[in-house]
Amino acid sequence: MAMLQAALQSMGLSTNGDTDGHFGAKTKNAVRQLYERSGFQPPTTASADGSQGDTLQGANEAVVHAERQLRDAREAADSGHAVADATEDLLAAKKRLSELDARTGEMMPASEVIFVPAFPATAHKVSVQAGDKLDDIDGPLLTLSAGELQVVGGLEPADRALVRTGLAVDIDSDVTGFHTTGKVSAVAETPDLAPPGEEEAGDDAMAGQLAVTVTPDTELDPELLGQDIRLTARSAASAKEVHAVPLAAVTSSADGRTYVTKIVPNGQRVRVEIRTGASGDGMVEVDPVGQALGVGDLVVTGE
Repeated sequence: MAMLQAALQSMGLSTNGDTDGHFGAKTKNAVRQLYERSGFQPPTTASADGSQGDTLQGANEAVVHAERQLRDAREAADSGHAVADATEDLLAAKKRLSELDARTGEMMPASEVIFVPAFPATAHKVSVQAGDKLDDIDGPLLTLSAGELQVVGGLEPADRALVRTGLAVDIDSDVTGFHTTGKVSAVAETPDLAPPGEEEAGDDAMAGQLAVTVTPDTELDPELLGQDIRLTARSAASAKEVHAVPLAAVTSSADGRTYVTKIVPNGQRVRVEIRTGASGDGMVEVDPVGQALGVGDLVVTGE
C-alpha cells in the first residue's frame, strides 16, 4: 500500500492525511482521480444488488444515532452510566463505520497494478490485445524487465577457457557511438538454448552460446536499452607476432607429440612437429620444432 501511495504522489495525486500503508479516504480519492484522469470508471467494491451501499449507509446512521444518544445523556446530567455507555456506543459505531468505509468504494485491484522497483523498464512480450478475454489467455499477460541496464553477450563454448570473471571488456555501440569499459562479472557454464522469455530455441543470436554478464565501469546510456552492442575482451596477448593455424589443423600422435600437416609446392604433405601456445577465435599459436613453417603455408584441417 505504501508503494501505491508513493506512486500516486509521484503523479501529483496527493494522499497526504492518510497514514503510510493505510488505504484511507485520501488514498481512495487519489485512486478515483487516477482512473478518471485516464478516462475510466474507478473500480468499486459495490455489489450488484447495492447491499454494500445499504450496509455503509446503515453504519453512517448508527454513528448519527450514537452521537444523539450521547448528547441527550449529557444534557440530562445523568450521573449514572448513561454518559459512559453512550460514549462507548459512539466509539463502537465510528469504528464500525471506519472499517466498512475502508472496505467499500473505489479500490485499486491488484490485477491492474505492476510495481516496477526501478527504471528504466522495458516490456519484452505482451500476450493480449484490446478486447481480448482474459479467460482465453494461457500464460503470462506481460513479460518485462526493470532496473539498471544489464550487459549480456554470447561466447562460443570453445572459447570458455579464455574468459574469466574480472576480465576487462570494451563496450561499444555501432549505432549510437557510445563507448565505455567494464568487467566480466559472470560466465554461464551451459549454453543458452532459447532467448530470454521463450520456451524453445529460436534464431536468437545467443542460442547455443554461453551467456557472459558484464558490469559497466560507468552508467550506461539509456538509449542502449534493447540494443545490440559489441563486446571486446582481451584475455591475453603475445609479446610479438606469432604463427597461428586453425585448431582443426593440429593433431597429436600416440607418443604425445603435436603436429600439423603442411602442403609443399609439389603437392606432397609433410608432417611438422609443433609446440602450441595461446589460442582464440578458433586459432592456435604454433612454434615449429626442427622444420620450417612460414606465413602463407597451406595446412591440412580435419584429418
